[in-house]
Amino acid sequence: MVAENGSPGPSRIDRPDQVHVLALIDHFVLGGAETMLSRFVLAAPRAEIQVSVACLREWEGNPAAAPLRAAGIEPVNLDRPGRPGVSALWAVRSHIEAIAPQIVHTHLGTSDLLGCLAARSLRISAISTIHTTGWHQQRDIAMRKIVSRCADRVIAV
Repeated sequence: MVAENGSPGPSRIDRPDQVHVLALIDHFVLGGAETMLSRFVLAAPRAEIQVSVACLREWEGNPAAAPLRAAGIEPVNLDRPGRPGVSALWAVRSHIEAIAPQIVHTHLGTSDLLGCLAARSLRISAISTIHTTGWHQQRDIAMRKIVSRCADRVIAV
């Protein structure tokens, strides 16, 4: 969650009896993955899960983040559009390190790749949720292989 001063949130978990999860997604355009992530974030406190939310970029105003914003949760925009590269990986890694979650939960291709690599480099557990099975390009297949080696768990929905 984002603190009132706009910082990415607590550097450590607010309550030691809660699991702290960073939910990382490419963007919040209206779609299935984005809607499902918002629902998870809003329901998480009932399961005693503290969730921080970040996206790689803003796209079309990130309309699927509206329910989060209405609940006072502003996703951190890491402002990393385009193809994944070293600077994007470093930005994701720095954000993860700053908020120190126990789990990084990624959604959508680029977030899966960058989030899982960064989490592994920090020895933080990573879960990748796959929202598609349509990997036809060699680049997509290669990214999925890397994610499957870096993630502690992969969930298909």
